[in-house]
Amino acid sequence: MLRRSSGVLSMLWMSLWLPHSTALANEDPVHPVTHYTIWAASAPSRTEYEISVARLALDKTVGDYGPYELHVLTTPYSARRGHIQLLKGEYQFYVAGSALDYDEVRKHYLRIDIPIWRGLLGYRQLMVRSDRVGDFANVASIDALKAYVVGQGSNWGDIAVYKAAGIRVATAIGFDSLFAMLNAGRFDFLPFGVNEVHGLLATAQEHYDMTLVPNLVIHYPLNVYFQVGAQYPELATRLEQGLERAQEDGSFEALFRRYNQHITDYLKHPGLRLIQLESSLDE
Repeated sequence: MLRRSSGVLSMLWMSLWLPHSTALANEDPVHPVTHYTIWAASAPSRTEYEISVARLALDKTVGDYGPYELHVLTTPYSARRGHIQLLKGEYQFYVAGSALDYDEVRKHYLRIDIPIWRGLLGYRQLMVRSDRVGDFANVASIDALKAYVVGQGSNWGDIAVYKAAGIRVATAIGFDSLFAMLNAGRFDFLPFGVNEVHGLLATAQEHYDMTLVPNLVIHYPLNVYFQVGAQYPELATRLEQGLERAQEDGSFEALFRRYNQHITDYLKHPGLRLIQLESSLDE
């Protein structure tokens, strides 16, 4: 089911040459090679999987739509700038949640209603300064969490979740600024999705002494989807059909497990402290 939607993430040109389906040698007059560009500027550990899902969906529909070549745009635009670049045709689709940053762009996107990460992004591990990790040893409830200040990107939809729970929020633009502010004590912790946190921690540790709070996870409902520019309805239909076929034949499940089995196993750990927050981000 296609649904109009919005939100924009963050982008360097890089071309990904896909398997036989994208080779120019296979081009024929009936099905010439179609060029697509995905905007993928989230954490690198997320981007690889998201691009793999896009490839899977496109590969499943080569017989209907012909061969393709997929390019990746990673320029770190702001949300509004990214929207402008979509309207200019610099890219056709990207991965984002269902929450809208601003209502006026809703009509410019078609959402493919098949969750890419199956809710994993809503499970958040806490990055903290190494000398502060002991402060969180007994945190196991929302009330305990209220004693601390959470750091968030200035345009992240998650801000509303923490504020609604009564947790104080400090914001900054970009990961570099967030890491620097955490190190300076401007806030107490940075929560990132379990599917992205280790890559971001490694980046932060290049400059600061950071670690993760062991066995503590914040959770709220959060899914992300392919969001396609409304001027590309054929691509939206192709991605939807491809994902549906991948679900039916089990290849989507196999891809998800290949990338994420270790994460789902971690979330089943019997000693995990799980703090549940309410959220409207996935409505």
